[in-house]
Amino acid sequence: MIQVENLSYGFPSKELYNKISFTLEAGQHCAFIGSNGTGKTTLVDMIMDPEKYLYDGKIIKDSECRIGYVNQFSKAEKDLDQTVFEFLSQCFVENQAE
Repeated sequence: MIQVENLSYGFPSKELYNKISFTLEAGQHCAFIGSNGTGKTTLVDMIMDPEKYLYDGKIIKDSECRIGYVNQFSKAEKDLDQTVFEFLSQCFVENQAE
């Protein structure tokens, strides 16, 4: 389970989140969709490694929680000879093997 309670975070020039709350139960999947610069990657990074950030609110993550995350494609990844499905499923296949 991942629980976010009243999370507020931003930069001096831009507020990203103001008291957002949500819960993801075990086995649920989610996607963060939005325009560039709205904080999607920052939110995922905060959930994965909250100690790196100074924020208001709570991020609670079960100790058994595993997060599969695929970062934005870099130039090197674009040059790989594989389909999008193969690229995206690679992390899940590796996690399942563990």
